[in-house]
Amino acid sequence: MAPNPFDTLGLPMRFDLSQTQIEQAFLVRMAAAHPDLAGDAAEAEAAALNDAKRQLSDPESRARSLLAMFAPDVEAPPLSPEFLAEILEVRQEAEEAMGSGDKDAVERWRAWAAERRTGLISELESLLAGDLAGIDPGKAGLATNGLHTWGNLYSEIAGTLQATIQGEDMGLAKAANLLSHPDSETRKDAYEGIRAAWETQQGAEAAGLNAINGWRLEETEKRSRTRHLHYLDDSCHGSRISRETLDALMETTYQHREIGHRALTAMAKAMGQSQAHPWDVMAPPPAVDGDSYISFEDAIAIIANAFNQLTPKMGDFATMMARNGWIDAQPTPNRATGAYCSGFSDPREPRIFMTYEGTMTNVLTLAHE
Repeated sequence: MAPNPFDTLGLPMRFDLSQTQIEQAFLVRMAAAHPDLAGDAAEAEAAALNDAKRQLSDPESRARSLLAMFAPDVEAPPLSPEFLAEILEVRQEAEEAMGSGDKDAVERWRAWAAERRTGLISELESLLAGDLAGIDPGKAGLATNGLHTWGNLYSEIAGTLQATIQGEDMGLAKAANLLSHPDSETRKDAYEGIRAAWETQQGAEAAGLNAINGWRLEETEKRSRTRHLHYLDDSCHGSRISRETLDALMETTYQHREIGHRALTAMAKAMGQSQAHPWDVMAPPPAVDGDSYISFEDAIAIIANAFNQLTPKMGDFATMMARNGWIDAQPTPNRATGAYCSGFSDPREPRIFMTYEGTMTNVLTLAHE
């Protein structure tokens, strides 16, 4: 059986999906398919996500996917002679118009075809919405509490929320970069500014957390037909580990938490502070000359030189990505936080998204992606 494109992107099995819903779901899943998270399966998962996006982006392909799942054994009725005759006539007249070079006639036929297609898609939307509503009522719960709800909500808020830091209003991406600023007061102002900005959206945050929990609990319940599933089982399966391994990792981390405490104490001492604060976690090491800004061009050179130690091809590839404009790193007012590398199946090219502000943390993030 072919993969379910709706499940692949974490979308409800509905025909009336918007392109925005499909695009946002694709980006969320593609970020999770990062090689650091998906390992050797990253390329296959990225290809599956691209294929699912292709199927769902086109309304006709989306309808075929739904019919294949809900009516796999129903054969399409034969086309009526009247319909075939109409198609032949239309095709002949359209070809004659194109052959004559009459641009107005060609545009009329294009407009006619676009209007007919829009009408047919509206019919499909009405028919499929009516038919699917009673096939699986339980899916309504998944659609309401689905994980994509939080992803859409978070992307919308994070891309428009403004933090006020030292008298300047800025987007969260720029504010987050200030958490690795060499000046302690700037880091503190950034930390408090980001917290204050998110506090204005406490209701939306609560709704998002409820959406995540709703999805997790309802999906687990629906999958517990033959045996009971824990809500962490799906995450462990996706990470290729057992629950026992996860428990061992968490327990070991807790037992050796003093190592982290010692590291934070050492950081505070290096910065001349009595203790480390929450806004000091991403602080850079003290710079000898006091100027820690690294230009984007210098960052690419640093990364390419480091990669060259492994293989010159890797260094050349990093330089080529910057030269071709495949790295979207320019700060913009409403830029989303985070960084990720995404690939395309056709053409087979990667793209990197991040916000570069000249810190060493930015350089490490860029090299990582």
